Amino acid sequence: MKKIIIIGSNGQDGRLLTDYLLEKDYYVIGVDSKRLSKKHKNYKYLNVDITNPKPVFNLIKKYKPEHVYYLAAYNQSSEAKNGDNLKSIKLSYDVNVLGLVNLLEGIRQYSNKTKIFYASSSLIFAGTGTALQDENTPICPICIYGITKQDGLQLCRLYRNEYKVFASVGILYNHESKYRPDDFLSKKIIKKAIEIKNGS
Repeated sequence: MKKIIIIGSNGQDGRLLTDYLLEKDYYVIGVDSKRLSKKHKNYKYLNVDITNPKPVFNLIKKYKPEHVYYLAAYNQSSEAKNGDNLKSIKLSYDVNVLGLVNLLEGIRQYSNKTKIFYASSSLIFAGTGTALQDENTPICPICIYGITKQDGLQLCRLYRNEYKVFASVGILYNHESKYRPDDFLSKKIIKKAIEIKNGS
């Protein structure tokens, strides 16, 4: 049975991917900071500090997965911009870049047949001013989230070219599902629309 590791397994995309892979009879190891109440014979939850190389290397050595999906992300919301900027930047680099480096290096050293997918973001193009974008659009991030997602993309390119790690990058645009957290704009709009319809 093929083993799959999903980093950020409790987020919107992680939950959808977990459900899909379990239906396809894969063994899924879900890595996240919070446990999701999922019971399935082919599912295992682990709380691994992805910013610490040692437990990440141990994870790769133990399971030698077919694929790793790196879906973990830290994105400071617009409402939090008046908060601790230094802390936000550090968290962005820890989750969006450092954790990825640890996975890439773990794969390079201990499981070189493992394929990794990194979820980047359309915000790497935020400053280009073009309506249509593709892989050849100049990268021009204007926020810390976009900057760190650009760094992740470039790190995957480095490990692919220099160390022959199978590292793919997806540039993700806004997308919705029933798992979208309540603090996102789309969910706030829906919530208010329901309140208005109910006479609030």
